Amino acid sequence: MNTGWAKLSFAPSTTSPLPLEMGVVYFLRKLAPWSYSAVSSVSCFGWLIGQALTWGTTIYLHRQNLPGVKISHVPWWLARGAIGFAIIVSLIAGLYPGARAARLNPVKPLRYK
Repeated sequence: MNTGWAKLSFAPSTTSPLPLEMGVVYFLRKLAPWSYSAVSSVSCFGWLIGQALTWGTTIYLHRQNLPGVKISHVPWWLARGAIGFAIIVSLIAGLYPGARAARLNPVKPLRYK
């Protein structure tokens, strides 16, 4: 199975007329599918560990005849505010590089291809 790692290089080529930005974009395009799957796998694994610990603690408390305790409660306004804040921050973070890329001449990077 060819993973494509042999084609990736952290150092810019000295013989290529491509600017460094083109090399970074190429690297990120090759790495992006791997990073998305890795992040998803780690997130799912962490969720499974948390669920197992929760169930184990609940079973232990019931066997000891201890009452269940509601450890935390997140109000609806706080959850909505956190989601809204995350959306606003991500939009601002995406608009800055997008506005910067919009000012570039699209022919210049393609000239060397």
